[in-house]
Amino acid sequence: MRNNPPKIPVSSPGTAIYPKGMQKVQDILTTAAEVLANEGYSAFTMRNIASRLRITLRNLQYYFPTKQDLFQAVVEKMTDMELETAGIAVESPGLNAEERLSAFIDYSIKDNETPLVRGFQFELWALATRDDFAAECRDRMTSTYCEYIYSLVKPLTPDLSSRQQRIKAALILAMLQGTPLIHSEGVNKKYQIKNIAVKVKQEVLNILHN
Repeated sequence: MRNNPPKIPVSSPGTAIYPKGMQKVQDILTTAAEVLANEGYSAFTMRNIASRLRITLRNLQYYFPTKQDLFQAVVEKMTDMELETAGIAVESPGLNAEERLSAFIDYSIKDNETPLVRGFQFELWALATRDDFAAECRDRMTSTYCEYIYSLVKPLTPDLSSRQQRIKAALILAMLQGTPLIHSEGVNKKYQIKNIAVKVKQEVLNILHN
């Protein structure tokens, strides 16, 4: 995984400075994310997305010249959207460091249960197993999430090295992203976990202090 990989330009120069252009870009990304999450990568085509938006293919390509540009932009939009919303929960006034991490865990578990986020994550992971570009996008997203969790872990583990703190952040992310697999009605009852947020918080504290 490369450190701080350069972003691919995802729209024509000057487009995003105009309010109308900015709104069009957001409309495209919203629709593209919904198609990927709800219908799968097979439906994630430039023509299909243009059709959903009732614009021409050429108009879509003005903002996103290639399918890779659009795919990367969707991954970045989902990452930014989730962390921005998480920040609102975490930055509530009066929370101490442990409460901020707790708020992030509550948010993450709830967010991972939404059809959009759940579908998007599963599609991205599946595609990343057979597509190098998708794997690179996934790794960037994972790195960004880990760095965010690291910022929450750091004040709680001042005696650990930066490397150790980042390892713990990665373990916490792995736990959180795995919760949709066992937190659903379709899971065998022997493996269902009641009050999963409480259990996850307990295990996170174990990870931090062991």
